[in-house]
Amino acid sequence: MAFLGFVMLLCILGAQATMDLQNAAAMAAGLCKAKPTDLVFIIDSSRSVRPAEFEQVKVFLNKIIEGLDVGPDATRVGVVNYASKVKNEVSLKSYKTKPALIKAVSKIEPLSSGTMTGLAIHFALNVAFSATEGARVKSSDISKVAIIVTDGRPQDNVQDIAAKARESGIEIYAIGVGRVDTNTLKQIASEPLDEHTDYVESYGLIEKLTQKFKEAFCVSDLCATGDHDCEHICVSIPGSFKCACREGYTLKEDGRSCSDCIDAATDVVFLIDGSKSVRPENFELVKKWINLIVDKLDVTERNTHVGLVQYSSTVKTEFPLGKYNNKKDIKEAVRKMPYMERGTMTGLALTYVVEKGFSVEQGARPLAAKVAIVFTDGRSQDFIGDAAQKTKDKGIRVLAVGVGSAVEEELKEIASAPANYFYSADFKAINEIGKKLQITTCPDEDPCECQSLMKFQKKVDDALQALSKKYILFSMYLSNNYRSKWEEGALEVLQPLSSGPSAFIPAEVILKEAAGQEALTDSLSSDSHANHVTSVMGMHPAYLNCFLRTQNALLQPDGPLPLSWRHYIIILAAARHQCSYLVQLHRSAFLLAGGDESWLRGIHCAPPKVQRLQTLNKLLAHRPWLITQAHIQELVCPGAEPRWSLAELIQAVVLICHAHSLASFIWGCGIHPEPDCTAEQTSPKPSPASNKSSLSSQDGCTHQQEWTQALNEVQLLMEKMMMVQQQEEEFTQEEMVTRFERERTESLLELAEVGRTVLPDSVSRFVWDPDFIYQDFSPRGEQAPPTMRAQDYSWEDHGFSLMNRLYGEMAQLLEEKFQVVCTLTYHTMAMHTDVDTSTLRKAVWNYIHCIFGIRYDDYDYGEVNQLLERNMKVYIKTVACHPEKTTFRMYNNFWRQFRQSEKVHVNLLLMEARLQAALLYALRAITRYMT
Repeated sequence: MAFLGFVMLLCILGAQATMDLQNAAAMAAGLCKAKPTDLVFIIDSSRSVRPAEFEQVKVFLNKIIEGLDVGPDATRVGVVNYASKVKNEVSLKSYKTKPALIKAVSKIEPLSSGTMTGLAIHFALNVAFSATEGARVKSSDISKVAIIVTDGRPQDNVQDIAAKARESGIEIYAIGVGRVDTNTLKQIASEPLDEHTDYVESYGLIEKLTQKFKEAFCVSDLCATGDHDCEHICVSIPGSFKCACREGYTLKEDGRSCSDCIDAATDVVFLIDGSKSVRPENFELVKKWINLIVDKLDVTERNTHVGLVQYSSTVKTEFPLGKYNNKKDIKEAVRKMPYMERGTMTGLALTYVVEKGFSVEQGARPLAAKVAIVFTDGRSQDFIGDAAQKTKDKGIRVLAVGVGSAVEEELKEIASAPANYFYSADFKAINEIGKKLQITTCPDEDPCECQSLMKFQKKVDDALQALSKKYILFSMYLSNNYRSKWEEGALEVLQPLSSGPSAFIPAEVILKEAAGQEALTDSLSSDSHANHVTSVMGMHPAYLNCFLRTQNALLQPDGPLPLSWRHYIIILAAARHQCSYLVQLHRSAFLLAGGDESWLRGIHCAPPKVQRLQTLNKLLAHRPWLITQAHIQELVCPGAEPRWSLAELIQAVVLICHAHSLASFIWGCGIHPEPDCTAEQTSPKPSPASNKSSLSSQDGCTHQQEWTQALNEVQLLMEKMMMVQQQEEEFTQEEMVTRFERERTESLLELAEVGRTVLPDSVSRFVWDPDFIYQDFSPRGEQAPPTMRAQDYSWEDHGFSLMNRLYGEMAQLLEEKFQVVCTLTYHTMAMHTDVDTSTLRKAVWNYIHCIFGIRYDDYDYGEVNQLLERNMKVYIKTVACHPEKTTFRMYNNFWRQFRQSEKVHVNLLLMEARLQAALLYALRAITRYMT
């Protein structure tokens, strides 16, 4: 719906007028915000308005003002008083606080002369709404609104000047009292008139409009409803939103997209060698060098914080993180730093920085990127290996700078990456090193840089043009080969599609329902997914953005594991589910990242360290509940060779779980191989007797009956959802457990009649122990493993915390992705609108976790059986547990009258719920190992 501006003043008309449905839903959901507005009251104080009545007008104005968010960046309020002349009582720039504004309104006196309403509107247009009086430039973020209160017939012309005011972008509301001429109100007010005009019989009744204003001031929280285009984070502001970036990124000039540098929220700690060998004159050079680097940083409360630690035989914090929030104070503190002048205990100093320098007690921010700049001039007098490893395990980016007698091998060991150590033989040359350091500044991007696969794709315009051509060709193919027709609203689908992004979803439907096609451009900058996946995910652009950011972060060049290793790990994980789509995609990426081609001969050719992941890989793929701390200990125990560090292992676990869940999505949505890919993955085949959908029929009568039945299924589901939402009955804890056990042990899945697939060699070579496949969490007749109770170990209370310690950036990205997919809604269901689908989304999520043996004590699992019909359960369990067995018939038979985008939404929920379940079992095992 298009509004001229002031959404929060909708429905000030008659007492019987109803509030806009969108805002009503927002109010019910608590999603109301006040929109920044330049609001001018134009009040009639002519002779016909008695003094007592004028006081009632001022009370009315002040009650409205009380409900506003008054401020320079929120709502600015002005008051124009008129009779035969016009007086600007309050300008938009006059008052920044609500109490002062209310006091000023209370002091306004009536002018008590004629009624020159046209003159008042002219004054408002040219003076009250001018920049000199505090008005802001009208934009989509700021509205201009005038509310006119009058009780008589104007003595001048209002029609022309009111039209001019409306054309300038001012939205006008007209309130008439008593003897007012109603035709005048219509000439003044904006369209639609029934929303912009109101009438009360006397000033004593004008207060009844106050509540209407309070309701109308509700503007949907655009962040909560997803109606924004922020790349990373949407921040609600009154009536609008602004964009922000994840930790480690900065907002670009367009105010929407983010730059992949780490200007935002970075904690930088300098660790400075103050040993005897440095000498006083060189120590002064070091302090100047520190200040040179500080000058390059964006030191603010929000962005970069700086701490300083000096060491010799002991370690001392000169000043902690966050003590100073401006460069001047930091540089002054650096200049005053005294010289310690003793030994060189670099290992001790590194340990100190890990345990104390980046501690919350010393000002570190949990979500900020962590950078340590280590400066030394000689060989350490203690062992640095374990301490250096601790910095890597904690995700600290370490820049090692050595001068003079510094040992290059030690610098390499200290640095978090090979490119992060620097050496100069002369103290006088350290300024050149300072200029080379990239700490929180953004290096110029080279669009042809091939070191990062994320920047290796074609330019976006060329890629989109190619994508468009592909869809044009595919549409031509559809016209000749895709046999479908609408008969009284039912689509007859005879067979899976043999081309296009998906075998299950027609390409024109993808293009039609993917409202956020601009999100597809982002997909071309990532190195781990291709157009078919993102085309389907693009039906839900808010989720796609989160997915792409997470995937890009997993495969960015920096990290504990080499980029080629990460691609290889994804190959191993994808092979467990026979997903040659991902296998082939990452084979190419593996080679481009500099991987050893011999590894692609099979898992037996990979290094022993990689081979040792295979047990964890198969458990995460098929039976994650069997993972124990012993599996973790076998990989990270100091005596194990080759040993995995915790930082490496946590990244590997996320990569494996990511690939497994993405394979579920690929199979669940019938994703076709890319046209330029040599993948051997076959398209999903129709099950026996599935050549026709459940809604097709040769008999028109039967066809109509099945169509009616499908509609009834939707209506029945709507009624069940309503019952669940209104249910007030409380069950005992024993009953809740019983319902969970009933759901968990119920044998629901009838496996598709598909024989065991013979894996192509390109996939089977990466599979170790192929006979290890999915088995129900609690097979009939067998003792089930202990259920994981969410109250004992959950993502919110335990998993996120551990992930944040070991892999901070990824924890934030995963949390955002889980939140987006769980709250994603368009308030529609099949042909219905304004539907609260929260209970249905929760049932899908909790059913998947139930399959994996995870129980929520506060959830009634009886809702799962009420809301998820059998065909849907069959589909969900197949895609979650053995996705390679997914068939076209399974996809086609659930939710027969729902939109394709709604079925894709189910797959997104399924993918993320499966991902979180597997991560929880792995993280619980790591937690037990660490404790």
